[in-house]
Amino acid sequence: MGRIMPVLYDINLGSLPFKAGGNFDGFYARSSLHVGDERVLQLVKTIDRQLKPGGKVLVLGKSPNDRKIQRSKRLEDGLAVDYQENGHIRRVWTPKFMKEMCRVACWELLSIDYNSEVIDNGVSEYITMTAKKHE
Repeated sequence: MGRIMPVLYDINLGSLPFKAGGNFDGFYARSSLHVGDERVLQLVKTIDRQLKPGGKVLVLGKSPNDRKIQRSKRLEDGLAVDYQENGHIRRVWTPKFMKEMCRVACWELLSIDYNSEVIDNGVSEYITMTAKKHE
């Protein structure tokens, strides 16, 4: 108790590395879910199965106001491609989609917040969702 035990795993395939459920007290993703809507919603269901009752979810990603998102070409399914960074694919996070994630998993939405930080002499704009699995 009182320790953070990170698990590094590529969840962009829509799965987690565990078979049994109820393994985690929390799930955190920062600018790492660069997949379309359906894959994210599939992953949300998997995350929910792995969360213990009362477990927290924190997802932080680029908001539509971010300069890199604004210069990118929007694709379908919540994604954008940035040709100034060799075709890098980014997820465009919106409050509407974050609320949909909570609806799909039956999570209690605790907050949706906007924040910014200076990175490489530019301002990055983020949106953060905090949610909780019902006990």
